Amino acid sequence: MKKIFLFTVLLFTVSISCAQRNQIIAYIDMEYILENVPEYLEAQNTLDEKVVKWRQKLDKEARFIEVLKTDLANEKAILTKDLIEEKEEEIALKQDELRRLESLYFGPKGDMFLLRKQLVKPIQDQVYNAIQSISARKKYDFVFDKSSELVMLYSNKKYDISDLVLATIDRTRLVDQKNAKKKQASAPKELTDKQKTAIAKKEAAIAKKLSDKEAKQKLAEERRQALLKKRDEKRELLRKRKKRLERKKKTQRKSKKNKRIIIKLKTRMKNFKTLLLIAVFTLGVAGVANAQKIGHVDYQRVIDNMPETRALSTTLEKLGKSYQNEIEGLKKKLEAKVQKYTAEQATQTEATNKQRAQEVQVDKARFDQAQQAAYQEMQKKQADGLKPIVEKAEKAIESAAASKGILYVLDAKSLIVKKGEDLYSAVKAKLGLLKDLPKPQQARQ
Repeated sequence: MKKIFLFTVLLFTVSISCAQRNQIIAYIDMEYILENVPEYLEAQNTLDEKVVKWRQKLDKEARFIEVLKTDLANEKAILTKDLIEEKEEEIALKQDELRRLESLYFGPKGDMFLLRKQLVKPIQDQVYNAIQSISARKKYDFVFDKSSELVMLYSNKKYDISDLVLATIDRTRLVDQKNAKKKQASAPKELTDKQKTAIAKKEAAIAKKLSDKEAKQKLAEERRQALLKKRDEKRELLRKRKKRLERKKKTQRKSKKNKRIIIKLKTRMKNFKTLLLIAVFTLGVAGVANAQKIGHVDYQRVIDNMPETRALSTTLEKLGKSYQNEIEGLKKKLEAKVQKYTAEQATQTEATNKQRAQEVQVDKARFDQAQQAAYQEMQKKQADGLKPIVEKAEKAIESAAASKGILYVLDAKSLIVKKGEDLYSAVKAKLGLLKDLPKPQQARQ
């Protein structure tokens, strides 16, 4: 209901502005366009095939783990305690490997994300280029997406330019195909020595890549065997894992409060447009006869370039490095102690080894507590620092809009066509914004 109300307000204010300024508005249905683009359907089919193969591999590993669990349950009565622990450790390693493989396929930066970006992004760019071309030719002031989160209660079919976008894409595809045929016809049929050399180099590079992959797999297998050999040293640590996890969960509950504060701040930043639209509706009802102006500003850019944000980032970075150095020092001391006790294990009595194992457990618990305390402090610093920055940015945007007689401001990133007044310079003057930071390099595909 909230989205419907806000969208009704937006259509009401935009319609009044269009009547006074003769602004032209159109809309598209992105889902309809993509469903009628053959390249998108091919890309989606390719992605689905890959997902099916990955799922099959994960299911196979999961079934293998279930078989191991079933065998252990059936044989547990006749196995010794050491053999039971060995099999349980093997099952735990398999489960860790399954979770790692699932993250590799379907994680935030996994194979599925990269493949989708590689296949779908060129098609989306083609659609957006067609929309920009049509908007410039038809002189549209706004182009909305009917299939986006913005709910459209009613839309006149004559303002739908989806078919026009498809026609533009088809025309561009035909031109590209024609040019490709001309290029292919003019290309020599027989390979030159240079081409043969390039093909040979490419095949050699592929062979090298395969050999590197095999070497990595071999190295991973060697590491796995090394982990299995050390299982006797880690048995005491495995017995204490449950207690450590319980202590860790208690500390994590304390950090949730700081996380909720950060989430509220981010939600407040995302819903800033909604609050501005409500203010527009209030002002629009009071003065419908007055001329209404539309403005836009890149809200995230304003936040990122504020001196306070840069100062907060520098402070958090220094604090993070300080905590990291402290934790690394504790880690090196713990690893040195474990290495020393392991090397001397054969020459010590059973009571001494047991006492040393307990000492290592205490040090490990202190290390975990130091990590968690550092994380909680960083979360609190970030939450406390962001709150006044967001409030200051909102007040500056409202002041800049009022000084220019603008009744409502939209976030520039949510618009396809932006012909309203850009308030970034006015906000920059009020807040003393800094220059944009250089964009990070894109990851290799």
